[in-house]
Amino acid sequence: MKVLKAAIDSLRASIPALSGGVFALEEYVLLPHYGGNVMLRFGLMRESVTAKELDALERELYSLLPEGFFADFMGSVYRRAGVSYEGLEEKLVRCAESYRDEPIPVSPFFDEVDAEAKRLLRLFGLPEDTPVWEIQPDEEETALLILGDENAKIKEVQADGMKYEVISVRKAPCEGLMRAAVYARERGVSLMRAVCNAIQEESL
Repeated sequence: MKVLKAAIDSLRASIPALSGGVFALEEYVLLPHYGGNVMLRFGLMRESVTAKELDALERELYSLLPEGFFADFMGSVYRRAGVSYEGLEEKLVRCAESYRDEPIPVSPFFDEVDAEAKRLLRLFGLPEDTPVWEIQPDEEETALLILGDENAKIKEVQADGMKYEVISVRKAPCEGLMRAAVYARERGVSLMRAVCNAIQEESL
């Protein structure tokens, strides 16, 4: 994943200065099954933030990124803004229905992301066509989340000094989160607004 990692390293180095010290790239996840897309997760380098400010902040984030990336904030930022995570999975299931017509783009990094998913599936002895929702890379541990019928840890392996684990997750909430991310990016609203607004009786 040389091209992708180089792009992410460049953003990690440049975003704090480009944003005047407001944003910092904290982590990223790969989304192989959904177009090989890449979600960048950012910290907000200020204490005060309100739910109403999230739309403008995420629009600003996207204005600093090249094509081919999705972006959101770390969960701690949304919580500081007063966003409740209670019943999140049910909200995401509703998103899958509400935003089902949102077209999921194919990432320019698809080939690299797909190759990494297949490499990890081989490591676990799983078929290469297993649908992978998310790869969570880290220096010491990498998690592979595959789409299934329930949330459950399946297997853990050690290889080349790294810990790897594969986890099954319910498909409907993942589908909802991905389509909500597309909706949010295309309409210039925050991801959490898209998620909450899928439930008619709740909005940011």
